[in-house]
Amino acid sequence: MLSYYQTDGRTFLADVAVVPCLRPLATQLRDLSSAEDTQATALDLSVAYSKLFLGVDAASHAMPVQSAYYSFENKSLAQRPMAQMNKILQALGLCPHADLHVPADHLSIELAVMAEFAQQLQDEDACPARQVLLDMQAAFLREHLLAWVTHFAQDVQRFDAHGFYSVLAQATHAWIAEDIEFLAASGARPSGSLDGFLEPAKSEGGKNTPLHE
Repeated sequence: MLSYYQTDGRTFLADVAVVPCLRPLATQLRDLSSAEDTQATALDLSVAYSKLFLGVDAASHAMPVQSAYYSFENKSLAQRPMAQMNKILQALGLCPHADLHVPADHLSIELAVMAEFAQQLQDEDACPARQVLLDMQAAFLREHLLAWVTHFAQDVQRFDAHGFYSVLAQATHAWIAEDIEFLAASGARPSGSLDGFLEPAKSEGGKNTPLHE
């Protein structure tokens, strides 16, 4: 929290605030970092996080895992989305960091996969490969993040007693929605399943690169 109060942190928040969908989050972080008792603020955030995301009652907290939103009648883990994400990670040669003990379809993992796609796209100059990467990103967003983050953000807004995580969830949802629009404007094709891209990647073997939260 203190890092946002320092010069580099303030500069970072100013840069983030330039993006309209992230401006409320930047404002919230700036206000929290300016609190008189930052230790108490950090503790409040930690308690709110535990109640909101780690609660034992699935009906009264937001689960940052796609499986929880796969079947609305049964908010349980280890459903089809987790198996799909394990397949994706294996095909791409990626793996969660050893210290990151979360399911494969956890929000942090899915966002890390999108970051990996974006990095590959930035490094790729060849037009054919660039088109494939654009299409893969669009397919991944449709079949995973966009398939459940809307409902997750609504749950966060409903159960967040603190208020910060509701702003964070809404910013995450808005960023994902803008990303699919950006990909479409960049030439990503609107149809096609991610499975069609994974088989070639799987046959090439994986680098087993750790993903960080």
